[in-house]
Amino acid sequence: MKICFIIFILINIPVQLAFGQDTLSFKSKQIDVIENSIKAQNNYLLNKTITLSDFDKCLNNNDILRYNTNLNIKEYGGIGSLTTIAFRGTNTNQTIFAIDGIKINSAGNPFFDINKIDLNSYDNINLINSGNSSQFGSGAMGGVVNFTYSKLSSKSFNLVINSDLTNSLKLKVSLVNYLFKNAQNKVNASFLHNNGKYPVAFNNFGKIVDTIRSSSSTYSFSISNYYNKLTNSFEMKNITFCNYQNQDVPGAVLIGKLENTQANLEQISLMNLASFNYINSKFVRHFNWINSYDYYNFTDYEQIVNKSKFNSYKSMIYADVYKFENRLFSTQFYAESGIEILNGNMLQPNLANTIHRINISASSNLFKYYLDSSLKVSLSGRVDKFSDYEKLIFSYSGSLLYNLRNNTSILLSGSYNYRLPSFNEMYYFNYGNTNLLPESSFNYNLSFNTKLFKIFDINSTLFINFIENQIVSMPKNTLTWTAQNFSKVLNKGIEINLGTRLFNNSLNTYISYLYQDTYDNNKLSINYLKEIPYIPRESISLNNTLSIEQFIFTTQLYRSSYRFTFPDNNVYEFLKGYTLINLHLSRKINIKSNNLLISIAANNILDIKYQLVKNYPMPGRTFLLTLNYSLNG
Repeated sequence: MKICFIIFILINIPVQLAFGQDTLSFKSKQIDVIENSIKAQNNYLLNKTITLSDFDKCLNNNDILRYNTNLNIKEYGGIGSLTTIAFRGTNTNQTIFAIDGIKINSAGNPFFDINKIDLNSYDNINLINSGNSSQFGSGAMGGVVNFTYSKLSSKSFNLVINSDLTNSLKLKVSLVNYLFKNAQNKVNASFLHNNGKYPVAFNNFGKIVDTIRSSSSTYSFSISNYYNKLTNSFEMKNITFCNYQNQDVPGAVLIGKLENTQANLEQISLMNLASFNYINSKFVRHFNWINSYDYYNFTDYEQIVNKSKFNSYKSMIYADVYKFENRLFSTQFYAESGIEILNGNMLQPNLANTIHRINISASSNLFKYYLDSSLKVSLSGRVDKFSDYEKLIFSYSGSLLYNLRNNTSILLSGSYNYRLPSFNEMYYFNYGNTNLLPESSFNYNLSFNTKLFKIFDINSTLFINFIENQIVSMPKNTLTWTAQNFSKVLNKGIEINLGTRLFNNSLNTYISYLYQDTYDNNKLSINYLKEIPYIPRESISLNNTLSIEQFIFTTQLYRSSYRFTFPDNNVYEFLKGYTLINLHLSRKINIKSNNLLISIAANNILDIKYQLVKNYPMPGRTFLLTLNYSLNG
């Protein structure tokens, strides 16, 4: 306890943002890395790398990530608003976020807002499209989003200004290799103000009402620093974040009006990630740790409890141990330990104000190569012991990759994964359920990859996921919700991706299609074979980028099918499918070492009225102007 401790946050905004099934359940007013990247890449079962330099720098996080249909991206408002990510038929709590392979999710609330990550700070995004608890531990049932840095070769300055000219303004500044002569360094700072006014439409007792939502204003400021020092004997990295955010929290449309107009959430977050890589060591290869502090102050003057404060400090330490490696065979061992503590005043009755969880784990990766590396077999296993769970938890994964001729490969993979209930799901006032069981899953994938006519990249994947005790938000009555286990859930389907680059990369096209069935697979359940709420059966993504001289034109189309809102699949309780089209036009201006990129974006250009969650309307047509200035050298 003296080595490291965490006073972890526990806060839930009144609309129950993304608990369990990421459904925004409403509770009325209750409200190139040398060795470090090996752990992040060596056993990825279905790994896709997004190189951010390939994209128009004026595209935001959501635009870039939407190039992958298997990602279920939910945006709950305008610029800077809450945005969540889930893989296929899983939910956001089953997704791990990592930086250079170091997990940054917490036991308190694994729910993660992608807007906390500034893509301007990173170079690549690794997406693991299947469960990987054998490497990342609890929570990696759906997949992993890993942000990585590459080598920073030269000095540069970058300034980005985003605005819709009426409601929002975002500034981002980046300095590369300005602070230290003998080490790589990147400093990023950003400021966002959004007054929260965006067009919405909702059904008011049979009449469609067009109005302006004005209860989601946001102020935020963040700064981050990346430091990398490389010598002949070691590599040292340090990544620091600081973020302040103050936002109003709009609720659902209930009884014909916008609810929770008085709700406000204030947050201060600090995080430091450090790692040492001993290049010449044959035993201890890595030593990494995370220290973080989060302060939340949630206020809703329409509640009985007007003000609740949660303070948290989180510290995690883990060491990686390296054993043996040569051309045909390699074995690597890892050991991790961590502690998280929650101290809050809105926990379940009869609970102490302090909750803690200590974790000790060990894992190993084993590789073998045969036939001049045409066949690759990889295995990994992990064992975890948690202080608040009496049993040891074993997770494992394996894959068989066979490389054929003509850039064709076949991948067969399988894994066993798990997730312990979060502190929110177990202890949060009027929502938590202390009887929740850990989630677990068996995940299997068969993937085929090829390059056709040297211009088309084709990937198709068949997948099936058997989930036990999946945690889902369910209504207890008309006013309150709770977290509950679904004893058996089956998710299966097919994912197809097609990409092509033509005319010296002047025309790039990416098409992704996902079809899946996700349903209650418990034969004793009254909802047997019924679809799990809020998971679309089909989704398709079409992205085109056309570059002509100094102009870049990008079109994006995203289609999501219907979703049921209750487990019984009542035909009167579902959300219709929707299609979104976004357009981006950019103009490059180059003057010596100065580069200016001017972009105009029209999001939801057809002004589609849609909802991600029942009674929570999304923005209509919006426009955004972006100025991106860069100075190299």
